[in-house]
Amino acid sequence: LVCKDWRSTHDALLPTLSLNRSLYFDSKPFPLLFPSAHQLYFEYRPTMPSSCDRELLSRLTLFSLDGSSGRVVDEGLLLLKAATSLTSLRLKQCIRITDKVLSYLSSVSNLTELHLQGCNMITDVAISSIRHLTLLTSLSLRGCHGITDKGVLELSAFSKLQGLKINLCSGITGEGMCVLSCLTCLTSLELDRYCDFAYVGMPESLMEVSLEQFGMITEYSL
Repeated sequence: LVCKDWRSTHDALLPTLSLNRSLYFDSKPFPLLFPSAHQLYFEYRPTMPSSCDRELLSRLTLFSLDGSSGRVVDEGLLLLKAATSLTSLRLKQCIRITDKVLSYLSSVSNLTELHLQGCNMITDVAISSIRHLTLLTSLSLRGCHGITDKGVLELSAFSKLQGLKINLCSGITGEGMCVLSCLTCLTSLELDRYCDFAYVGMPESLMEVSLEQFGMITEYSL
């Protein structure tokens, strides 16, 4: 009885849920089991549990999904339309999702962190659809090969951006890098050999730059 009461109290106060191929969480309504939960981490699951309702979704502040299984598709993330309190969205290696998923965020206004690492079907259209997320401070487009200079230039809308990852984006050239001078709050930047920054003025706020897969760096390029 003591253990049962402890478990109930523990679940009632738990703020974060991490689910990894678990069937237990599909058996009961999430809001009743975890009334304080507002952060969800999913690993290798194609969709959210069927019992997850709008009450939980509406209070979510963080949603993290590892889609490395390759089974996550746009329709599996329709739940994001109800997650209006999100401040952090992390979609890792969701290789089958498209620009459509970003349109699901039309009702989200407080997002400060957006990670799309390895979502290689995301294109410039996605960047255009999230221009209303003006509170963004952290954005990762690492490995998004569908992003080109046109999409990167749209980043000027995110004036509060402090961290940006655009490494392993083969569609970005020196032309797109010109947007960096507009990001006056930027403190951390990750680039790679695809990004020609030799003639680009870096913002004075920049404190950390990570260079990946650069064959040769000279004094002139720095």
